[in-house]
Amino acid sequence: IIHWMGTDILWWSKEPKMVAELAKWTDKHFSESEANQRELAAIGVESEVLRLPCRRIYVPQPMPDEFRVVYYAPLGREKFYHEKEIREILWELGIPMFRLDAHSLQYERTELRHRWACVYVRWTDHDWGIPHGLAEAKMLGRAVLYRDESMGGTDMPFVETFRDATELKARLTGLKAKWPFPVDNQGATYYRSKMEHETFRERVYAVAKELVKEKGKV
Repeated sequence: IIHWMGTDILWWSKEPKMVAELAKWTDKHFSESEANQRELAAIGVESEVLRLPCRRIYVPQPMPDEFRVVYYAPLGREKFYHEKEIREILWELGIPMFRLDAHSLQYERTELRHRWACVYVRWTDHDWGIPHGLAEAKMLGRAVLYRDESMGGTDMPFVETFRDATELKARLTGLKAKWPFPVDNQGATYYRSKMEHETFRERVYAVAKELVKEKGKV
């Protein structure tokens, strides 16, 4: 059983011979989103959409007393996540900011980082479904601005999208003008429903059980 995510697909799409070989040894493929499912189909892999849930489920929290933004840009991948463009726009608009990376996303700190801000920004060249940082921000009731070159946010309601730096600046300016705005309870409910642990466990277990019955082993 293989569960595919965006960066995996981006790399394997350049290795068609290896994908064909891998398919010989794989009985079931899962993908993170409808967009990832389409990308896999383009390289000859049929998959079932099964979202990997966040480790923790959050509930909406009160907004901070100031308009602040957190954005995701892991160390060493600044270009892929457009760190420079985001930082320059936030600096120009005079918006307090915090950069999220692998070190700041330790689970005990995640909620604190998102609660500090009212807006979460993610800009990447390729994504893997519903990013956990995005889902966590939505479960906490925050506004989200999202840009993904391959998906365009089509799988994610209750999220504002942008196409380039000009649109990101306009979206941030608009949100700042609306401040203070309320917690997004409707969006929080939606993303909690997409992160159900039991749904994921039950489906993986059912597939594994079928394979055991069919082949005598997984």
